[in-house]
Amino acid sequence: MCWGFPAASEAMPPGGDFVQVSVESRRSCGVKNDGSIACWGWEFEGAPPPSGGDFVSVSLGMDHACGVKRDGSVGCWGLDDYGQATPPGGDFASVSAGWTHTCGLKGDGSVSCWGNGFSAQTIPPSAAFASVNLGLYHACGVKKDASVACWGRDRYGESTPPEGAFVSVTAGEDHTCGLREDGTVACWGLDAGQATPSGTFVSVSVGWGHSCGVRTDGTVVCWRGRAVEPELPEGTFASVSAGWGYTCGVRADSSLVCWKSFGGPGIEGLPNPLEIGEGYASVSIGHHHLICGVKRDGSVVCLDLWFEAEEPPDGRFVSVDVGWNHACGVKTDSSVACWGSNHSESGRMWNQAVPPSGSFTSVSAGLYRTCGVKTNGSVVCWGRE
Repeated sequence: MCWGFPAASEAMPPGGDFVQVSVESRRSCGVKNDGSIACWGWEFEGAPPPSGGDFVSVSLGMDHACGVKRDGSVGCWGLDDYGQATPPGGDFASVSAGWTHTCGLKGDGSVSCWGNGFSAQTIPPSAAFASVNLGLYHACGVKKDASVACWGRDRYGESTPPEGAFVSVTAGEDHTCGLREDGTVACWGLDAGQATPSGTFVSVSVGWGHSCGVRTDGTVVCWRGRAVEPELPEGTFASVSAGWGYTCGVRADSSLVCWKSFGGPGIEGLPNPLEIGEGYASVSIGHHHLICGVKRDGSVVCLDLWFEAEEPPDGRFVSVDVGWNHACGVKTDSSVACWGSNHSESGRMWNQAVPPSGSFTSVSAGLYRTCGVKTNGSVVCWGRE
């Protein structure tokens, strides 16, 4: 089931039973129960989608797509002007098609990339990873030995992590933050390390130019460069999500509240802070103005501060993550569902809301791309690289 711009064919899927779907801005593809690939929306330039095959997942990039077959090989189609649709041999657990390059996670935990490497984002280190998170033009992952490795653009040091053992890492536009095993937060990149607060944390969230974290005592602290945000809503928090201009948090009593970050312009007519409701388990706010929360009954509720929000799909979710103008969530059956825009603001199709099939433990939505961690520990990404 698809929803979005009503006049566009990319929101008109064919009939049949599917195990996974991947959405890009101008087209969508899905893996059917028999392992075949079905695509709708704008036709691909270059090689067409395969007419047969035995696929288990598919990931759409800007103008190409790749999928993992049951035998572990990768098949790609679409434009191949940078070699992004010419995968290497070998056995893969997952694959993620980006803007003009593609990356795949092999069964031994190593990552292989091909295509355009203008920011070296196609050259991950040779290592086994436990998790990976993509920023704007760089990526970072926690390796199985708990160290962090990054690759891609390093203009501000966003791809130069510190040493030490980490449990999680989150990459933003020009900086990255990680939660260490001892509960402290370390950040690197543009102004990132100059005001990283002291204390121990249970989670950290990197927004569009600022970061927020929940301390072990339930208090929230937000920072940007040298500045620490002085005024925050009252209460103790279970989780926090930093966006662009706004930050949202779920209090310990399950109430959801959002507030302007660092004196941002806010939205005319909305109070600050904005009390949204009760009964929430988690929340995610995108870089722009879309807020989605998982309620305690597993349902997802979305609120767009500027426009009327698209309704999320039916079903029960365990988590949700919002990107720029799209959102994805992990359902209770471990599948991933996405909704919202598949385009850039200029109308370019990226398929950031077209996830692959398979079982996932978590998902992260970015600007025009999305990545998820599968139950086997492999990483799959879709949308623009």
